[in-house]
Amino acid sequence: MKTSTHSDGSPCPEGTQCLHEGELICCDLFRQHTLACYYDIRYEYWPGLSGWFIIIAPEAGGGGIEIKYCPHCGTKL
Repeated sequence: MKTSTHSDGSPCPEGTQCLHEGELICCDLFRQHTLACYYDIRYEYWPGLSGWFIIIAPEAGGGGIEIKYCPHCGTKL
């Protein structure tokens, strides 16, 4: 797993993914956002909640906003 940090020393998730095992990604833009930092727009699959989420940076309170459809191609997630 990639271990990188932001300039302030906080962990950066860029280059890592949180996916459901065997998950098929609907489009390349969605895939790119599963690898992004949460300071960009990052999508993660949370198995405990069985859903996809747009991640909110920890410094902004953390958590996520659940999404049911791909914001790029409209495919049901």
